[in-house]
Formats: sequence, structure tokens, C-alpha cells
Amino acid sequence: MNIVAQPARPCPRCENPRIGDASALHKVLRPVRVTSRDRRDDARIADDDDDRQRTYYEQAIAVDVHPADIEAGSWRHAKATFGVDYTRHAIVRHFNLGVARADRPANDLFAGEQTRISPFYACLFCGGTAIEQPQGHGNQDPLVSSGFDTSQSHHRPWCPQRHSIGEHADLILAHKLDTEALRILVPVATALIEERMASFAAA
Repeated sequence: MNIVAQPARPCPRCENPRIGDASALHKVLRPVRVTSRDRRDDARIADDDDDRQRTYYEQAIAVDVHPADIEAGSWRHAKATFGVDYTRHAIVRHFNLGVARADRPANDLFAGEQTRISPFYACLFCGGTAIEQPQGHGNQDPLVSSGFDTSQSHHRPWCPQRHSIGEHADLILAHKLDTEALRILVPVATALIEERMASFAAA
């Protein structure tokens, strides 16, 4: 895994310098192949417990449409605030910002929304990922005779960092989709009311 630092610079589209602020810079990984490992006892299905433990994640969606990609023939209503644009190239990015946490306020600004960012921690050697920042050997199970630190269980068995803190990168995950899209202009009285937007989307 190679981490490349990019210089902070203004947005190339609108030239707003705020995007270059240090707090707005994140290491983003677009997964190509994902594998999972689990203990057999944990993965075994039993009748004594039908409830699965669910984990919820903070997510964000960002849509980018370059003005040059908007097709000719955009329509606007002559009197009312309503119109439609069409593009064949809308970039839709879905971000996974980490595990949803209620123990801290939503003080992070991401994609124009206040949210919580709790990054994943990926080992730079094996790619094993943890949702908590590895803290060393503080969580050792006294019943394990081998002395294996359970806080390092996200490492692959062959990883040289399996028995140490190791080097990790804090990451958020992303999925990128290039697709067609309609951009619809609606009045503010509609856009700011959740119930009306739900009815409009359903229609």
C-alpha cells in the first residue's frame, strides 16, 4: 500500500481555498478486492441466538457534474422556479467515513454536511484493517498461552507487524461511479422540507 501526499491547493473548479485546509484533507482508499477472515466459532450459526450484531457506518455522498458535461437543451419553466439539466457524466462518490459513534458530536464538515469521521486503520504491510487505532499490547488475553495480542487480530497471519503496533494509515473508503444524471431545480420552499422532497422523489 503506497500513501502519496498531495499538496494542499484551492479547488480547481471554483478556486475556493477552503478545500486545501489541513482539516479537509483525508486519505481515501477505493477498494478493488476485499477479503474477510473470522474464527470458525464466531462464524458458526447456532439456534440459541438469531440476532446478528449489526454495525452502522457514517456515510456521505458527493455528486460532481462538470459544467462542460451538461447536455444542450436544458429546460427552465418560464414563470415558476423549476427546471431540468441532463448529463451523461455525473461522478457520484460514496464515502464510508467509519463506524457511527454516538459518543462524540458531529463536528466534522464533509461534502457540505456536518458529520462524524472515524477513520479505519489499515496496516501498511498486510492491509488488515481495524476500526480502532491500534494501541499496542494493552488488550492481551491472559487465557491465550501464546501471548498473542487480540488488539492486533486484524493483521494477516504472515504479517511481520502482527506482534507489534506497526505502521498504520488512517483511511476513509470510497466508491466512484460515472453515470448519467438529471439535475432538477426546485423552489427553496420544497427543497428545505423533508416531507415534500420525499413525495417529489417518489413521484
